[in-house]
Amino acid sequence: MPQRARVFLLVVAALLVAPTAVAQPDDEAEKAEAGETDSDEASDQATDDEDEDGADDQDTAEPTTADEAEPEAKEADATGKVADAAAAGEAKGDTQPAAETEFPRVDLGGHVRAGFGLRVRPEALPRDELDYGFFGVAGLAIDAWPFAMWRAKLHLEFNPDALSSVTGIELFDVEGDGEVDGAVTTTEISDGLSIQEATAAFVPSEMFQVKAGVTRIPFSLQAQSKNTELMFPTRSHPNEKFLSGADIGAIARGDFADGIAGVSLGVFSGNSLGLKVPNAVARGVVLAFRGDVNPFGPYAFGEGDPKRGPFRLGFGFGTMFRPATLYDEGTGTEPRSAYDLRLAGSLRMAFRGVSLAAEYFRRQQTDSFSSRPEVADGAYAQLAWFILLADRFGLQPMARAGFVAKDQMFDPRLVGYIDGGLNFYPAADADEPDQVKLTLQYLGERRFTEKAEAHGAALAVQLKF
Repeated sequence: MPQRARVFLLVVAALLVAPTAVAQPDDEAEKAEAGETDSDEASDQATDDEDEDGADDQDTAEPTTADEAEPEAKEADATGKVADAAAAGEAKGDTQPAAETEFPRVDLGGHVRAGFGLRVRPEALPRDELDYGFFGVAGLAIDAWPFAMWRAKLHLEFNPDALSSVTGIELFDVEGDGEVDGAVTTTEISDGLSIQEATAAFVPSEMFQVKAGVTRIPFSLQAQSKNTELMFPTRSHPNEKFLSGADIGAIARGDFADGIAGVSLGVFSGNSLGLKVPNAVARGVVLAFRGDVNPFGPYAFGEGDPKRGPFRLGFGFGTMFRPATLYDEGTGTEPRSAYDLRLAGSLRMAFRGVSLAAEYFRRQQTDSFSSRPEVADGAYAQLAWFILLADRFGLQPMARAGFVAKDQMFDPRLVGYIDGGLNFYPAADADEPDQVKLTLQYLGERRFTEKAEAHGAALAVQLKF
């Protein structure tokens, strides 16, 4: 038979066999049910049903070979890696979502902290000898990624605190014999709503970011930690004396060698600075710098070591410089130039649940009016040990001690602080062990210069979500 005839017969055979191989039993039943339609419509309907059924069968069929199972395995593996990268990014707090298809993205979170506290001041007036009450804090956190490399943060705290804070203390001598007979304190109730962070950031990579808005000045270790990631319910007293709360400004941060080194540069308004000059208003921006080196690996933001990680060691240095003009608070006159320089040095260590942190602060301010500088020193050290019980519960005994020496050149005052406590973690086996935390705390304060002391205790529970 000629070759052309053979080819022709093969083509005809293929055309006759193909429809039989493609047709499915479900398709034939559907064609029978659609018998009332025209032949052309039935043919089109059968073709559409055939495509849909074929797609459904392909999605639900079990893979029969390793090659068929490989795409799903690769996809699952990739999904796991993306999830791990996202979790690591959230721990660092500054990276963008791993996949570009995640934009826009909004993450919501929050926390609630409630408890009861009391404070005793034996040398104070009868009104101030005993202070007690319930306290509660509720926080809301919104992190948004509207576009790639752009991020917005809004972290709020609602704080109807029942315990007032002491803002000043004055001595009195009833008998006029030169001996201190007691002290009068002035108190202030905390604001009902505080903005912990409200920033817009440009994050082109995990190594660099620039953000502006309301945020904390990264002057110290504790200033870089969120309120919910502190080991104690509050930051140390020395840290709060040199700066407290959020400020307004802009900051650029770089992380290098996978978190082994980090540098921050910023400009701020200076509203959060403590140790202000009495009866004076300062005008001028704050230039801030912070550098951290972690030679054995990166540190996560926060205190303690609830994840019982490997050995880590960190060194840090922070400085703030403020060239300002001082005005009389009452009259708004008598301007004089002033230079405020503040330094901070830190050391921290963590290993298998044991964590140690220590910081030293110094402030020196000079002005063109007085011949004496304003000098203050402060330091604290804290130690904790996270113990895992029955693979589910965690226990963390902790202790902290510190001091502040203010106005050393003119009116020196020395204050010492001792804090101790115990944290209990009911869900220590969770990805974030401190999502639920119960704290029992003792607070001790000794004003050596005024010969006054205070003792307090607090019981609190914190829940993050």
